[in-house]
Amino acid sequence: MSEIVIEAGPEAKELFDQFANEHPDQTELSVKKNFDANALVTLIIENATAISASVAVLIGTIKGRGIKFKATKNGVEVDIGGAGEAK
Repeated sequence: MSEIVIEAGPEAKELFDQFANEHPDQTELSVKKNFDANALVTLIIENATAISASVAVLIGTIKGRGIKFKATKNGVEVDIGGAGEAK
């Protein structure tokens, strides 16, 4: 199985909520404060290869809105077309 974890600032929450609602059996969403007391939204996508087209659309939308994010795949940080550090 392929797991992708995407972390971003609160501006991504609406997109992550929508994605999680569309794929409830394959996602987990959490919001917590990071060490700077800023909100950090985390979306965990399990078996991402099964819904790769939807994941690609989500990443494209995040990038299109200029939202900075960090992605890890199976525990290793990956650069998904210019992923920046999460706010």
